[in-house]
Amino acid sequence: MKRYLTATAITTQVSFAMIILLQKLKQRNTVNDKKHHFI
Repeated sequence: MKRYLTATAITTQVSFAMIILLQKLKQRNTVNDKKHHFI
């Protein structure tokens, strides 16, 4: 049971990290879009 709990905890941490990375990438993309609009 302990092993299963640790596995789920690791997967949740990984998924959270992925979500944060995706959000950062989206923010970067929006900034780039704004720059392009100014040109």
